[in-house]
Amino acid sequence: MKKILFALIIIALPLSVIAQYQNYPDLGLKTIGVKVGPAIPDSQHKVGFALAVFSDLGKLHEIVGLEASLEYFRVTKEVQQIYTNSHSDIAVYPTLKIMPKVESVKFQPYIGGGLGVHYLTDTPDERLTNADKNTSTRLEVHLTVGSTFRITDDITGVGCFKINLSDISTYNPYFGVSFNM
Repeated sequence: MKKILFALIIIALPLSVIAQYQNYPDLGLKTIGVKVGPAIPDSQHKVGFALAVFSDLGKLHEIVGLEASLEYFRVTKEVQQIYTNSHSDIAVYPTLKIMPKVESVKFQPYIGGGLGVHYLTDTPDERLTNADKNTSTRLEVHLTVGSTFRITDDITGVGCFKINLSDISTYNPYFGVSFNM
């Protein structure tokens, strides 16, 4: 059931954007990019690695933008100083960004947030014979603050700090680039 719900959300998100296109003519695939950084958990897990592929989908208003992302991160935790369990997260989420008009600096700051679908997997150390892999799907809130800056006419740099609010909340300082479409 959870996989069906996840698939429906993946299908419904682009369709809803297309349906609203007449009301918001600036919506569409503007850029596509990648950002990387550490995944810093607020639990006993160790700092891990995070990677996100994202797309700027245009503006809903002069200062309100929309971004879609596909993110992966993995963190580990030592158990009894012998075993290492891992926690991974694959997420699909939109971010609504507020981007104030700033003309005196060479970067565009923003603040935003959203609600995403997260596919979580907890994998025990393979040496633990009686432990099973545990998976779950859930909706989670995220908040972000960052800025973009022009590198060339077709390439934009991105720096942001994202907080994912969950049972294992993570803090992700991301750096990346996006390419105009």
